[in-house]
Order: sequence, then structure tokens, then C-alpha cells
Amino acid sequence: MSTRKIIIISAIAINILVAILASTFSVYYLWWLVVTLPILWSAIAHSMQKKHAILRNRPVLGLVRYFFESIRPELRHYLWELDRDGKPFNRRRRSIVDQRAKNERGTVAFRMQSDPNQLGDG
Repeated sequence: MSTRKIIIISAIAINILVAILASTFSVYYLWWLVVTLPILWSAIAHSMQKKHAILRNRPVLGLVRYFFESIRPELRHYLWELDRDGKPFNRRRRSIVDQRAKNERGTVAFRMQSDPNQLGDG
């Protein structure tokens, strides 16, 4: 059984269990549906899409990954390295490969990315 099916089946089972608990014991268990229904919706919606394999196979982890990728420039600016730092491949070279793999333009405009006085390809 694939990971995708396990996630969807377990999310459905958890939602059914919460609904049974709410109808049997207390209405306060319905608040758990606020947490479990979005996870179920995310698992089903992302398992149907074809654009991102990581979202299709592991929707919750994929959403966390894309969230941190979206705030990466701010984190890098305040905490970590620049675009031209990094070993064995810097972020700039890796971005060019990613853009070319997605058939996007591999150029960066309107600012200098490296030191023009540095020897080599920088």
C-alpha cells in the first residue's frame, strides 16, 4: 500500500473517530475536526494533483517544505549564507539548474550577483 493511500485512509479514519466521539460523549470533540478536516482535505486534494511529486506523495511534509522554501530568502538574509556561498554547489547555480529543469528562464536581472573583481567564475 502506498504512502498516499495510508495517509488518506488514516485521515478518514481519524475524522470518523472524532465524529463518533463527538456524537457519543461530548460536543467539545467537534473542535478536533478543526485540526483533522484540513489534514484530510490536504491529503485528498494534493493526491489528485500532478504538478508536484512531493505534495502528491507526502502532502503534509510537502506543505511544510514549500512553506519554509517560501520564507527562505528572509531566513537566509537574517541567519545564514548568501546566494554565492555554499559547498559543493551554491544556491545560484542550483537555482539555474532548477529553473532549466522547469523550462523557466535561468537569468536574474537588475542586480549584481557576484564580485566583478574576483578571479574565476565566482
